[in-house]
Amino acid sequence: MAPSLSWGRWPRHAQHIVPLHSRFDALPRAAPMLPYGNGRSYGDVCQNEGGTLLDTRALDRFIAFDQARGILDCEGGVLLSEIIECFVPRGWFPVVTPGTAFVTVGGAIANDVHGKNHHRTGTFGHHLLDFELLRSDGEVLLCSAQHNADWFAATIGGLGLTGLIRRARLQLRRIDSPWIAGDSQRFATLGEFFALSAASEAGFEYTVAWLDCASAGRRLGRGIFLRANHAAGPVTVPAAAPASRPWPWCPR
Repeated sequence: MAPSLSWGRWPRHAQHIVPLHSRFDALPRAAPMLPYGNGRSYGDVCQNEGGTLLDTRALDRFIAFDQARGILDCEGGVLLSEIIECFVPRGWFPVVTPGTAFVTVGGAIANDVHGKNHHRTGTFGHHLLDFELLRSDGEVLLCSAQHNADWFAATIGGLGLTGLIRRARLQLRRIDSPWIAGDSQRFATLGEFFALSAASEAGFEYTVAWLDCASAGRRLGRGIFLRANHAAGPVTVPAAAPASRPWPWCPR
Protein backbone atom coordinates (compact mmCIF):
# COMPACT_ATOMS: atom_id res chain seq x y z
CA MET A 1 0.00 0.00 0.00
CA ALA A 2 1.30 3.47 -0.90
CA PRO A 3 -0.06 7.01 -0.75
CA SER A 4 -1.22 8.64 -3.96
CA LEU A 5 -1.94 12.34 -3.67
CA SER A 6 -4.30 14.73 -5.39
CA TRP A 7 -3.21 18.27 -6.23
CA GLY A 8 -4.27 19.57 -2.82
CA ARG A 9 -2.02 16.90 -1.22
CA TRP A 10 -4.77 16.13 1.28
CA PRO A 11 -6.03 13.75 2.45
CA ARG A 12 -3.30 11.12 2.42
CA HIS A 13 -4.59 7.57 2.08
CA ALA A 14 -2.85 4.21 1.74
CA GLN A 15 -3.92 2.62 -1.55
CA HIS A 16 -2.79 -0.28 -3.73
CA ILE A 17 -1.58 1.22 -7.03
CA VAL A 18 -1.83 -0.92 -10.16
CA PRO A 19 -0.15 0.61 -13.26
CA LEU A 20 -1.84 -0.08 -16.59
CA HIS A 21 0.50 -0.42 -19.58
CA SER A 22 -2.05 -0.92 -22.35
CA ARG A 23 -5.72 -0.05 -22.82
CA PHE A 24 -6.21 -3.75 -23.51
CA ASP A 25 -4.89 -4.82 -20.09
CA ALA A 26 -7.32 -6.87 -18.03
CA LEU A 27 -8.36 -5.24 -14.79
CA PRO A 28 -7.14 -6.83 -11.56
CA ARG A 29 -9.57 -8.86 -9.50
CA ALA A 30 -9.66 -6.36 -6.69
CA ALA A 31 -12.42 -4.26 -5.25
CA PRO A 32 -13.06 -1.44 -4.95
CA MET A 33 -11.13 0.05 -7.89
CA LEU A 34 -10.87 3.63 -9.08
CA PRO A 35 -9.02 5.09 -12.11
CA TYR A 36 -6.25 7.61 -11.39
CA GLY A 37 -4.96 10.05 -14.00
CA ASN A 38 -2.32 12.69 -13.32
CA GLY A 39 -3.35 13.68 -9.80
CA ARG A 40 -4.42 17.26 -10.55
CA SER A 41 -7.83 17.04 -8.87
CA TYR A 42 -8.52 18.71 -5.55
CA GLY A 43 -9.48 17.16 -2.21
CA ASP A 44 -10.37 13.48 -2.15
CA VAL A 45 -11.10 13.04 -5.87
CA CYS A 46 -9.13 10.04 -7.20
CA GLN A 47 -8.62 8.75 -3.67
CA ASN A 48 -9.66 5.22 -2.70
CA GLU A 49 -8.70 4.60 0.92
CA GLY A 50 -7.71 0.97 1.46
CA GLY A 51 -8.65 0.12 -2.14
CA THR A 52 -7.01 -0.07 -5.55
CA LEU A 53 -6.04 2.80 -7.86
CA LEU A 54 -5.58 2.09 -11.57
CA ASP A 55 -2.70 4.29 -12.76
CA THR A 56 -3.64 5.28 -16.33
CA ARG A 57 -0.81 7.63 -17.33
CA ALA A 58 0.82 5.00 -19.57
CA LEU A 59 -2.36 4.97 -21.69
CA ASP A 60 -0.97 7.96 -23.58
CA ARG A 61 -1.29 7.11 -27.27
CA PHE A 62 -2.97 9.08 -30.02
CA ILE A 63 -4.90 6.52 -32.06
CA ALA A 64 -6.14 8.57 -35.03
CA PHE A 65 -6.71 12.16 -36.10
CA ASP A 66 -9.02 13.58 -38.76
CA GLN A 67 -7.12 16.70 -39.90
CA ALA A 68 -10.03 17.94 -42.01
CA ARG A 69 -12.60 17.82 -39.20
CA GLY A 70 -10.39 18.09 -36.11
CA ILE A 71 -11.57 14.84 -34.53
CA LEU A 72 -9.00 13.22 -32.23
CA ASP A 73 -9.15 9.59 -31.12
CA CYS A 74 -6.82 9.03 -28.14
CA GLU A 75 -6.31 6.94 -25.03
CA GLY A 76 -7.63 8.10 -21.67
CA GLY A 77 -4.21 8.81 -20.15
CA VAL A 78 -3.21 11.44 -22.72
CA LEU A 79 -2.60 14.88 -21.17
CA LEU A 80 -4.23 18.00 -22.56
CA SER A 81 -0.72 19.49 -22.69
CA GLU A 82 0.29 16.69 -25.07
CA ILE A 83 -2.70 17.43 -27.29
CA ILE A 84 -1.76 21.11 -27.34
CA GLU A 85 1.89 20.35 -28.12
CA CYS A 86 1.00 18.07 -30.98
CA PHE A 87 -1.98 19.74 -32.60
CA VAL A 88 -1.59 23.51 -32.14
CA PRO A 89 1.08 23.48 -34.91
CA ARG A 90 -1.57 21.76 -37.06
CA GLY A 91 -4.10 24.52 -36.41
CA TRP A 92 -6.25 22.76 -33.81
CA PHE A 93 -6.85 23.37 -30.10
CA PRO A 94 -9.02 21.74 -27.38
CA VAL A 95 -12.38 23.50 -27.18
CA VAL A 96 -12.27 23.43 -23.37
CA THR A 97 -9.11 23.75 -21.28
CA PRO A 98 -9.23 24.00 -17.46
CA GLY A 99 -6.85 25.95 -15.23
CA THR A 100 -4.07 23.41 -15.85
CA ALA A 101 -3.14 21.57 -19.04
CA PHE A 102 -1.64 18.71 -17.04
CA VAL A 103 -4.84 16.68 -16.72
CA THR A 104 -5.61 13.46 -18.55
CA VAL A 105 -8.43 13.15 -21.04
CA GLY A 106 -10.03 10.54 -18.78
CA GLY A 107 -9.77 12.89 -15.81
CA ALA A 108 -11.20 15.79 -17.83
CA ILE A 109 -14.19 13.62 -18.71
CA ALA A 110 -14.61 12.23 -15.19
CA ASN A 111 -14.63 15.75 -13.72
CA ASP A 112 -16.37 17.35 -16.74
CA VAL A 113 -13.91 20.22 -16.48
CA HIS A 114 -14.70 23.75 -17.64
CA GLY A 115 -12.53 26.58 -18.89
CA LYS A 116 -12.53 30.36 -18.98
CA ASN A 117 -14.83 30.17 -22.03
CA HIS A 118 -17.59 28.32 -20.16
CA HIS A 119 -20.16 30.97 -21.08
CA ARG A 120 -19.49 30.27 -24.76
CA THR A 121 -18.64 26.58 -25.09
CA GLY A 122 -19.87 24.80 -21.96
CA THR A 123 -17.92 21.96 -20.39
CA PHE A 124 -15.53 19.31 -21.70
CA GLY A 125 -18.36 16.81 -22.11
CA HIS A 126 -20.12 19.00 -24.66
CA HIS A 127 -17.32 18.29 -27.14
CA LEU A 128 -16.95 14.57 -26.49
CA LEU A 129 -18.13 12.33 -29.33
CA ASP A 130 -17.78 8.91 -27.74
CA PHE A 131 -15.57 6.77 -25.51
CA GLU A 132 -14.87 3.15 -24.57
CA LEU A 133 -15.78 2.35 -20.99
CA LEU A 134 -14.21 -0.73 -19.37
CA ARG A 135 -16.37 -2.01 -16.54
CA SER A 136 -14.99 -3.90 -13.53
CA ASP A 137 -16.56 -7.16 -14.81
CA GLY A 138 -14.55 -6.88 -18.05
CA GLU A 139 -17.40 -5.62 -20.22
CA VAL A 140 -16.45 -2.89 -22.72
CA LEU A 141 -19.15 -0.37 -23.65
CA LEU A 142 -18.96 2.09 -26.53
CA CYS A 143 -20.73 5.12 -25.14
CA SER A 144 -22.08 8.17 -26.94
CA ALA A 145 -25.21 10.29 -26.98
CA GLN A 146 -26.72 7.65 -29.32
CA HIS A 147 -25.32 4.40 -27.87
CA ASN A 148 -25.39 3.49 -24.19
CA ALA A 149 -26.53 7.06 -23.61
CA ASP A 150 -27.19 6.49 -19.89
CA TRP A 151 -23.60 5.33 -19.34
CA PHE A 152 -22.36 8.23 -21.47
CA ALA A 153 -24.20 10.78 -19.33
CA ALA A 154 -23.29 9.12 -16.02
CA THR A 155 -19.57 8.89 -16.87
CA ILE A 156 -19.23 12.58 -17.83
CA GLY A 157 -18.70 14.13 -14.41
CA GLY A 158 -18.97 10.69 -12.79
CA LEU A 159 -15.55 10.92 -11.04
CA GLY A 160 -14.44 7.56 -12.39
CA LEU A 161 -17.16 5.63 -10.59
CA THR A 162 -18.66 4.05 -13.72
CA GLY A 163 -15.46 2.42 -14.99
CA LEU A 164 -12.20 3.06 -16.83
CA ILE A 165 -12.19 5.31 -19.91
CA ARG A 166 -9.88 3.40 -22.26
CA ARG A 167 -10.09 5.75 -25.25
CA ALA A 168 -12.15 8.74 -26.33
CA ARG A 169 -12.95 10.75 -29.44
CA LEU A 170 -12.84 14.53 -29.02
CA GLN A 171 -13.83 17.42 -31.23
CA LEU A 172 -11.04 20.01 -31.41
CA ARG A 173 -11.49 23.59 -32.65
CA ARG A 174 -9.76 25.32 -35.53
CA ILE A 175 -7.37 28.16 -34.67
CA ASP A 176 -5.51 30.55 -36.96
CA SER A 177 -2.47 30.97 -34.72
CA PRO A 178 -1.08 29.83 -31.36
CA TRP A 179 -1.47 33.32 -29.89
CA ILE A 180 -4.10 34.85 -27.62
CA ALA A 181 -5.10 38.52 -27.98
CA GLY A 182 -6.43 40.04 -24.78
CA ASP A 183 -6.23 42.74 -22.15
CA SER A 184 -6.67 43.27 -18.42
CA GLN A 185 -9.00 45.78 -16.73
CA ARG A 186 -8.91 46.99 -13.15
CA PHE A 187 -12.16 47.29 -11.21
CA ALA A 188 -12.69 48.90 -7.82
CA THR A 189 -15.97 47.34 -6.64
CA LEU A 190 -18.08 44.23 -7.19
CA GLY A 191 -20.56 46.40 -9.05
CA GLU A 192 -17.87 47.37 -11.52
CA PHE A 193 -16.90 43.71 -11.86
CA PHE A 194 -20.45 42.63 -12.76
CA ALA A 195 -20.78 45.45 -15.28
CA LEU A 196 -17.40 44.63 -16.85
CA SER A 197 -18.25 40.92 -16.99
CA ALA A 198 -21.58 41.55 -18.72
CA ALA A 199 -19.95 43.89 -21.23
CA SER A 200 -17.06 41.49 -21.99
CA GLU A 201 -18.86 38.18 -22.45
CA ALA A 202 -20.36 39.17 -25.79
CA GLY A 203 -17.05 40.09 -27.39
CA PHE A 204 -14.52 37.86 -25.64
CA GLU A 205 -14.40 34.07 -25.56
CA TYR A 206 -12.18 33.84 -22.47
CA THR A 207 -12.97 35.83 -19.32
CA VAL A 208 -11.68 35.48 -15.76
CA ALA A 209 -11.25 37.76 -12.76
CA TRP A 210 -9.07 37.85 -9.67
CA LEU A 211 -10.49 39.49 -6.55
CA ASP A 212 -8.42 40.95 -3.71
CA CYS A 213 -10.10 39.15 -0.82
CA ALA A 214 -7.68 40.64 1.73
CA SER A 215 -8.87 44.20 1.19
CA ALA A 216 -11.45 45.98 3.33
CA GLY A 217 -13.27 49.29 3.44
CA ARG A 218 -13.23 51.26 0.20
CA ARG A 219 -10.95 48.65 -1.41
CA LEU A 220 -13.33 45.77 -0.73
CA GLY A 221 -14.26 44.06 -4.02
CA ARG A 222 -11.39 45.38 -6.10
CA GLY A 223 -9.60 43.16 -8.60
CA ILE A 224 -8.38 42.56 -12.13
CA PHE A 225 -10.52 41.31 -15.01
CA LEU A 226 -8.80 39.46 -17.86
CA ARG A 227 -10.41 38.80 -21.23
CA ALA A 228 -9.12 37.36 -24.50
CA ASN A 229 -9.80 35.75 -27.85
CA HIS A 230 -7.74 33.50 -30.07
CA ALA A 231 -5.70 35.80 -32.29
CA ALA A 232 -6.87 36.05 -35.88
CA GLY A 233 -4.59 35.11 -38.74
CA PRO A 234 -2.64 35.25 -40.78
CA VAL A 235 -0.05 34.51 -38.13
CA THR A 236 2.56 31.85 -38.76
CA VAL A 237 2.05 28.81 -36.59
CA PRO A 238 5.39 27.46 -35.32
CA ALA A 239 6.45 24.20 -36.89
CA ALA A 240 5.90 21.12 -34.79
CA ALA A 241 8.89 20.28 -32.64
CA PRO A 242 10.28 16.76 -32.99
CA ALA A 243 8.16 14.49 -30.84
CA SER A 244 9.83 12.81 -27.91
CA ARG A 245 8.00 9.66 -28.96
CA PRO A 246 7.10 8.64 -32.54
CA TRP A 247 3.67 7.72 -33.90
CA PRO A 248 1.24 6.70 -32.51
CA TRP A 249 2.06 9.22 -29.79
CA CYS A 250 2.19 12.19 -32.16
CA PRO A 251 1.02 11.72 -35.77
CA ARG A 252 3.13 13.26 -38.49
